[in-house]
Amino acid sequence: LVGSEMCIRDRMETFEITLNPQHEHMSEPHNKNVFEHIIVLQGEMVFYIDGHWKALKAGDSTKFSGNQIHGYRNLHKTPAIFHNIICYL
Repeated sequence: LVGSEMCIRDRMETFEITLNPQHEHMSEPHNKNVFEHIIVLQGEMVFYIDGHWKALKAGDSTKFSGNQIHGYRNLHKTPAIFHNIICYL
């Protein structure tokens, strides 16, 4: 659930992403009513949202509005693997 809205199966994408050591990916803002969910499966990473980098480790999850600049970075020596679920409401 995102607020009072539910992510409908045919309006979402699910990715399993391996973020290699010392790699960064920045993303431009998506359209309004696009939400991203991150679930870290292995390793550690940081993600950029609201002008700040925030740490996540295996077992952590977060969600945010994708209509702003956001990004992912692995500052460690081992890969970070996470699920990225993008919901279009």
